[in-house]
Amino acid sequence: MKNFQAIVLLFLANTISGVAQGISMIAIPWHFSQNGDMTRFGVVYGISSLISLFWVPYSGTLVDRFNRKNIFLVITGISGAVVLGVASWGINQGTLSWWLIASVFLVTFSIYNIHFPNLYAFMQEITERKYYGKISSYLEVFNQLAAALAGAFAALLLSGVDLGQSPFLGLPIKSPIQINAWSIQEIFLMDGITYIISFLIISRIRFIPLTTRSTENVKLWTRIKTGWNWLQEHKKIFQFGVSSYFLFGTVMLVSFYLCASYVKLHLDMEGDTYATAEMFYSLGALCAGLSIRYIFRNNKTALNIAILTFINASFYITLYFFQSASLLFVSMIILGLTNAGTRILRVSYLFETVPNQFYGRVNAVFFLSLLVFRSLLIAAFALPFFQTSERFASSYLIMGAILILACIKLISLSPHIQMNKKQS
Repeated sequence: MKNFQAIVLLFLANTISGVAQGISMIAIPWHFSQNGDMTRFGVVYGISSLISLFWVPYSGTLVDRFNRKNIFLVITGISGAVVLGVASWGINQGTLSWWLIASVFLVTFSIYNIHFPNLYAFMQEITERKYYGKISSYLEVFNQLAAALAGAFAALLLSGVDLGQSPFLGLPIKSPIQINAWSIQEIFLMDGITYIISFLIISRIRFIPLTTRSTENVKLWTRIKTGWNWLQEHKKIFQFGVSSYFLFGTVMLVSFYLCASYVKLHLDMEGDTYATAEMFYSLGALCAGLSIRYIFRNNKTALNIAILTFINASFYITLYFFQSASLLFVSMIILGLTNAGTRILRVSYLFETVPNQFYGRVNAVFFLSLLVFRSLLIAAFALPFFQTSERFASSYLIMGAILILACIKLISLSPHIQMNKKQS
């Protein structure tokens, strides 16, 4: 495989920073939930989505215009500086105000919006076409391995471990040691250190581009419109991309916002349950990375995603009707499997279909549709109406109904959205 060393280093850097980053992004919602401040966090999450509405189109042009390795170095350096700065302030003061914690969330969330498009575009650029399907699966495996480790560590660090018996992974365990619960500033310090390690690894990457990108000497707005114009010429791909992203939008909402409140309000349980649920989600996604290409060996991409979307919707509706931590864990495994499976199938199809020259901007259009959808749901679910134990779970029922509609649209697109048999 060409650029093998570069691909390995990119996987390594992404996984190392992903573990600590994942712990931080689990700890932040739980911190707000524990303090009964999820309405404020809903506002913070809404602001992050609003910022992304303006940032995502521009980030797409950056991904297509500049050296993607250098983009990784810049965003890793900025993230590391911010997170380490906040951690140092918190350790010095002994505490962190809510707005500093929110600033880490806003920066990390904004970086996500360029990190992942850049990651996929970079992988497409340095990978031979015949390996697209495998690379998209491996990306999911390593991303979710990092997230699973983050969930496991977060379960330990958020609640601590007492001598004798403590809850871990939803079960009581006998512990010969004691681990004190970490403060959020200590978690941020670990996160910042991993950014430094990732920066050093990325700086060692050497690669030969396997796709040709021409220089576009046009204005910014013209570059932004290029992705939209390409999708207007390929409307079925546009409809497919938007419809397939609905599942991802709801899962992001569950992971970053709803799950913490579900555990606190609907189940009346503590942080180890929340972190364990996130870990089980990642294990489900890890299983998808290892198996989804073999389960769906046919080339009917849209139909396969419709099936996964329907399964996801069914479990959202089930969570509405029942109160059980065990059911939550099973559901999170299924949510992880269906979301990751959808992403693998979608990325494999887009790798094959979208020219690398436009990949960042085309992806940006899909992300914009996702942001609008997610922002509307955040605005609704942050209302006081949903912040009670009696009404909160109805948010899952609403998301289930939306996904069923997306499923119907994907089925109608199935004859037009199919993988090349050589790539399936």
